[in-house]
Amino acid sequence: MNIEPPRKVKVVPYNPDWPKAFITEAAAIKAVLGDLVVGIHHMGSTSIPGATAKPIIDILPVVTDINFVDDLNGCLAGIGYVAKGEYGIPGRRFFTKNSSSERTHHLHIYQTGHPEIARHLSFRDYMRSHPAELVAYGGLKTELARQHPDDIEAYTNDKSTFIKEIDRKAAVWRSSHQSSLPPAILLLGPTGSGKTPLGELLESEGLPGRRCYHFDFGSRLRRYATHPNGLLSTAELNTIAISLRTGSLLTDDQFPIAEKLLAAFIGENGIGDADLLVLNGLPRHAGQAVALEKLIRMKAVLVLDCDAETVMERVRTDAGGDRDGRIDDTTEDVTRKLALFAEKTLP
Repeated sequence: MNIEPPRKVKVVPYNPDWPKAFITEAAAIKAVLGDLVVGIHHMGSTSIPGATAKPIIDILPVVTDINFVDDLNGCLAGIGYVAKGEYGIPGRRFFTKNSSSERTHHLHIYQTGHPEIARHLSFRDYMRSHPAELVAYGGLKTELARQHPDDIEAYTNDKSTFIKEIDRKAAVWRSSHQSSLPPAILLLGPTGSGKTPLGELLESEGLPGRRCYHFDFGSRLRRYATHPNGLLSTAELNTIAISLRTGSLLTDDQFPIAEKLLAAFIGENGIGDADLLVLNGLPRHAGQAVALEKLIRMKAVLVLDCDAETVMERVRTDAGGDRDGRIDDTTEDVTRKLALFAEKTLP
């Protein structure tokens, strides 16, 4: 009989590599689950920037039919996951993954519509938006880990009251908060793929029953760099100048720049929940995607697939009519941007 030894309770400060670890693992899981997958979410404390957490990546795949998951237990075992069945929650399929003797991942698979999906994601989003609650939760986990270093069950039980209270607050917050955020779609594609012409067309023509507003992040960056208006500090303007000159992406700690520009755009245009925000160039990586969730309700991602050769030709000929005044369209610049898109944005 293979009995796992009792697990130690280990709580550590936030690690910025956790979102990257989720992206890597989600891709492997998607390859196994295939067309069953509706979506794959990062949940739990490792999905909350700044959270103190057990260093275990909690992953929540949503599938069309939970019963078909059982047929894939062997395939999931092939990428390291041990099936645990429902493990106390009806309708769930739970899996664990270890590296040596350390637990590294939890997989919580639910069928679309299961109430636990909304609970987990509401908890995550609420904690992302309430730093005081996050600090209190981190302090509680640190203290409980000190009290119960060898008893994971006691650690889990003693934080349940706090979690239930956050669940209650999060359900109320999500209901009131999300209804007031403008809906958005993301145009996802490399430079030269036609995002700007499409965004401009949607803004010009609209959609049935909706006004569309095209937010071209790169264009806004260039505009503010050339014509500062007091919205951004000198340090933030210097960051933009470096980003435009080198082609580097804004890091997570520089996201307030993007947040200010997007919030200003929403405010200037009076964009509400009956309109549609068309995002072009933002978010550019996982950290920005997480941060955007407090500003907009992402409804869909529209992928503009364009190979490197076509991109080069479109940029060279200005096929979309949107390259005028660009100083970063050399072959070297475009090659670098294509590599960044493949490495950071597309995942």
